[in-house]
Amino acid sequence: MSDDGYTRITLRIPMSLHQRLTQAAADRSHSMNAEIITRLESSFGEIGERLSKLEALVFGDELGNEALLRQIMSVEEDYQSLLRDLARQFR
Repeated sequence: MSDDGYTRITLRIPMSLHQRLTQAAADRSHSMNAEIITRLESSFGEIGERLSKLEALVFGDELGNEALLRQIMSVEEDYQSLLRDLARQFR
């Protein structure tokens, strides 16, 4: 980590993804770095929130197995939906 609080990395990505990120950054008047950070932070925030709900269900309230299974399936559906949304953003 450098003095500015950032770690510098080399990232290999497909050329088509690079082009989409470049265009998205230009559309939003962001640097490529800012665009990537914004997208990564967003994805972790939403996924993290859903995983926290799942952990609360598993380790928190004492639910019956059937109720717990329904809640887990619901969170899984939300997670899959989120992944589809993220994939569409990177097309």
